[in-house]
Amino acid sequence: MVIGADYEKAMEPGLQTKRDYAQKHGYALHIGGKEVWDRTRPIPWSKLRFILNYIDQYDYLFWSDADVIITNPDLPLTTHVLPHLPPNKDLLWTRDVVGNLNSGNMLLRGKSAWLKDFIHRTYLQTQFIHHIWWENKAMIHTAEQNPKDAAMIETIENHTLFNAYLFGPKNLATDSTVRLFQQGDFLLHFAGVADQWNIYRMMRYMLHCLNTRTPDGVRTSHNTKLLDNWYVTPIKSKRDADLTTQNIMPN
Repeated sequence: MVIGADYEKAMEPGLQTKRDYAQKHGYALHIGGKEVWDRTRPIPWSKLRFILNYIDQYDYLFWSDADVIITNPDLPLTTHVLPHLPPNKDLLWTRDVVGNLNSGNMLLRGKSAWLKDFIHRTYLQTQFIHHIWWENKAMIHTAEQNPKDAAMIETIENHTLFNAYLFGPKNLATDSTVRLFQQGDFLLHFAGVADQWNIYRMMRYMLHCLNTRTPDGVRTSHNTKLLDNWYVTPIKSKRDADLTTQNIMPN
């Protein structure tokens, strides 16, 4: 779900990886815009409405936030993610790098009456409309309040399976106390990077590293110290983001 002209431009590197991935594996891809936006709430809440638009059309849906790039397109959802959803459960998500339940990337069982009801009840948690985690906090709250809901949800403790992070609990890519994104991981979630143009340049840089190889075929490693510096350096426009990377990778 990508709402806003500038945000769409900033997320384009990630969107393209998803188009390519869907085409490679024969998956349907839906990118939502203003048509699903509930303007009475912060934008992230509209992901719940977006999911409901398609939940009866498929056996399974994989939700992925806009600030995500597919980094290993050779891993099909059917073999890499789907086997982790037990037959008696309808929602699969992860704990993130700091241990919080995270809705940024999750597998949902289509045509699930329970899941549709769960999403509707989550949307009614108006006390969290302006919470810093928005609908994610409401989903956690709804699940924790009802054991029957919790019983329908499977949680993966290893976030790197399909929700790998670039920055650790201290907002550092150099954090050695946790397992952060590594080449070979399925996808990379830029959670915690607030500025859209910062996400844009990080997406482009990480894809450059993944797609650049040394003469002996080894992929380029990403510079974690550079990323730490970018994390705290504001970027105001696409032009500024491109200028800061022109000596690192081609535009």
